[in-house]
Amino acid sequence: MNGSQKPRTAFSRSLSPLDWVALILTVLLLLTNGTNHPLRGLPGLSFLRFLGLLAIFYLLYRFWTRWRDQLLWSLRNRLIVAYLFIAIVPVVLILIFASLLGQIIYSQLGAYLLYHDIEDRMEMLADSTAGIAAVERSIPANLDPRVLEKALAEQALVAQDSELPGLVVAFSDDVDYFRSIAGAQSDSYTGLIQSGAELRLASLRVAKSVRGDRVIELTVPVTSEFLDRVAPDLGPIDVTLAETVKKGSGQNAVEIGEKEYRRIGRVKTEKRTLPPPESSMDPIVDGFSQ
Repeated sequence: MNGSQKPRTAFSRSLSPLDWVALILTVLLLLTNGTNHPLRGLPGLSFLRFLGLLAIFYLLYRFWTRWRDQLLWSLRNRLIVAYLFIAIVPVVLILIFASLLGQIIYSQLGAYLLYHDIEDRMEMLADSTAGIAAVERSIPANLDPRVLEKALAEQALVAQDSELPGLVVAFSDDVDYFRSIAGAQSDSYTGLIQSGAELRLASLRVAKSVRGDRVIELTVPVTSEFLDRVAPDLGPIDVTLAETVKKGSGQNAVEIGEKEYRRIGRVKTEKRTLPPPESSMDPIVDGFSQ
């Protein structure tokens, strides 16, 4: 009988007629083993004992084969369970880890693409500011500075309008404002500036002209229109504006690092939509970047 089709029956039902005969002969052998047994003097008793001895060997053989089959069946089950843990479970875990690792890598890659694209726009602002400052330093005293500055601003708007929507070019003499942002020792600044719930890219530079120090400021507000043009390979982008609060203030604050922040504004894309998944193995991958 095949081990996979082995029925589970009671011990008495699993014995064959020959097994019962051997069991009876064994019992008779044990009964006739003493000196005062009831079968003493029975003709053919020696032959009966001989059959009983053969029955003992037969029962031992049957016990061995039955125990061997049960042992092999138990060992087979254990090997199957061991195979599940050794072969199948590690493969499943590797696939799960690979999926999680892929999502982590894609989220980090998306954050890098966004960061790199914003950095490129900051470099564009810095280059435009440096060019305007160079022209500002070379303006002769006999020219009207307001006309020339207006022309420079219009030229910068035309050159950068496609990549920097909402660009604003401003000229001022407020050096203290510049120092409050760039510091006392720097002559330029390029980066992000947040004023309350408003976020903008800014590039500031001080130009020493014949009329004194002139502060040139190019700013681009971070709006939905701006985000729609940033990192076109990505899906929807959501920018959360926050301010620091005291720890334990209970203002729906979120702890990032050693500080707690409260959301005060939000800017997100409007023209971007997340494409539908191509298969069940195409999950949504999102990420967070500071």
